Amino acid sequence: MLPLTGIIILFSVFAGLLTAFLTRFFMISTDAPVLVKETSSYENNGSSGKKVFCVCSVLLSIILAFMSDNPCILFVWFICALVLQKISGRKIFFIPHISLWIFIAASSVFVPSGKVLFALGKLSITQGALLTSFSKALKLSAAASLSQSLSCLSFEGPSFFSLSLSYFSAVRFSFSQMKGSIIERIKKVLSAEELKVPASKNKQVPFVPFAVLVIISAALFAVSVILKTGVFYGRV
Repeated sequence: MLPLTGIIILFSVFAGLLTAFLTRFFMISTDAPVLVKETSSYENNGSSGKKVFCVCSVLLSIILAFMSDNPCILFVWFICALVLQKISGRKIFFIPHISLWIFIAASSVFVPSGKVLFALGKLSITQGALLTSFSKALKLSAAASLSQSLSCLSFEGPSFFSLSLSYFSAVRFSFSQMKGSIIERIKKVLSAEELKVPASKNKQVPFVPFAVLVIISAALFAVSVILKTGVFYGRV
């Protein structure tokens, strides 16, 4: 899990710097826009206890995934995360995942490990580094998909978590509704004085899929530990 910290911090810093640059470049006010929530008969789409359980199940699954190293297990984990994302009503876009995988694979060139597959000048592409980078990419992709599945939940109140989800939903919805080029849409979203938070379309929190996620995550983690320790092969 620790080797991924640098990559996560790098992406977070880059995203922050990019947003700050665009704000200064377009001379946009740094005041936070006002959130305008749409009304819906499904606004209370579940008890707070179920919502907290869904959040905790996602966090637990992410933690267990980050503690696993087997690429095959992580690939199954990623597929389960995509299924949950689809059930939660979020569209699946593979371009961000592919871009992430390419970036991590390219960074593996600088940390050679294991058998050399081929060389590009003084840089060596090794089997161990590729497997490690593939595992890291699957962990981050699974975590991203699992996090997006929480968009089906609606939280009330001024808490940091509630405001973060509301602003994320508002920015995503506003960006998708605006017309023009990507630059024009980004400028309009960043300069908006009001952002509309879309009403929840879910009648109830999909509690069962999140409960199944906990069971599958625990099973995958157990299999990963068994394969790593080899307890079924007479090894300690």
